[in-house]
Amino acid sequence: MCTSVLCNSNDQDLKIVISTEMTEIKV
Repeated sequence: MCTSVLCNSNDQDLKIVISTEMTEIKV
C-alpha cells in the first residue's frame, strides 16, 4: 500500500524504515 518512490527501492533498510513509520502512524 506504499506509493512512495522509496518503496520501489531495493534497499531493505528503507523498506524497514518506511514500514516502521507506517506502523507508528497506524498505531
